Amino acid sequence: MKTIKLTEEQQARLLKNANNLKEICNDIRDICPLEYHKVVDLLSLDYFIRDLFGLELPKCKHGHENTYSDYKFKRGK
Repeated sequence: MKTIKLTEEQQARLLKNANNLKEICNDIRDICPLEYHKVVDLLSLDYFIRDLFGLELPKCKHGHENTYSDYKFKRGK
């Protein structure tokens, strides 16, 4: 298993996003309506995970990312 070393900024981003995800899960368990800002903040979790693990989306024939496809690990250059 590979160990990932996080910078202080990455640690802060991880905690913020993990706590936001926890709050959403708590709201679902408690059968509470989801708060829009919590759902929107999931976008930052998406970008954080993408950056941290080197993920990318396949591109369409025009060179744009296909956001409906699954992530793949970036290939080494």
